Amino acid sequence: MGAAPDFARDVQPIFQKRCYGCHGAVQQMSNLRLDDRHSAMRVIKPGDSADSRLQAMITSTAKLRMPPAGAALPPAEIAAIKAW
Repeated sequence: MGAAPDFARDVQPIFQKRCYGCHGAVQQMSNLRLDDRHSAMRVIKPGDSADSRLQAMITSTAKLRMPPAGAALPPAEIAAIKAW
């Protein structure tokens, strides 16, 4: 079994690359900042990723999925976020 995902090493780079443009320090769509732990915890349920709003949004096949522009997150990135 591999090591548990580390936020700084495994998750934050995904957020920086794909999420901070809309949910970062400059812009906070839906009043959500993924670069701020307190704000991010509104959509992340530690220990229960299956019921996490973030997980639902990044795995959605509906019209409203995150990120809304470009390709969906690849399975490896979704798995890293889910495991974190």
